[in-house]
Amino acid sequence: MKRSNSIIFLVILVLAVLSCSCGRSKAETPSETVIKIYMAANEGWYSTVERYIYSEVLNRIKQNYGTLYMIDMWDVFTRYGRIQKIEIVDEIIRGERADVVFKVHFEDGQVREDRDVLIQENRLWKILFDFFNREDILEEYNRSKSKHENDNSEEK
Repeated sequence: MKRSNSIIFLVILVLAVLSCSCGRSKAETPSETVIKIYMAANEGWYSTVERYIYSEVLNRIKQNYGTLYMIDMWDVFTRYGRIQKIEIVDEIIRGERADVVFKVHFEDGQVREDRDVLIQENRLWKILFDFFNREDILEEYNRSKSKHENDNSEEK
């Protein structure tokens, strides 16, 4: 009798452990997070992008510039959905911080190398990417806006 109770207890214990671990998905690595963010932005899924921006940075962006400006900046960075793939070059994890170096491959064959810093927030990797402090992105944004304004004025 004791042996059958022990076996039943062991089976229940194993099932309990399996059911707990099966419900959890494997946490994304910093590199997987970078790929997810940029490809979501590339496809226009900005709410997904927002979930992976560090909360303090996201709040600052929304307060100082607004959501539409942030969407415009992501469109410029992705060249309006023209990313073909993201290639991870390097990933360095140090505790709750990670540096990811990656190459963005565009449909026209151009490649841009970039780097993002991520930190963990609520057990998720989130980017600290603040393109408002990036001169190269701001210059590209301004060029892109001017081009679109000129294209629109010529159509009229």
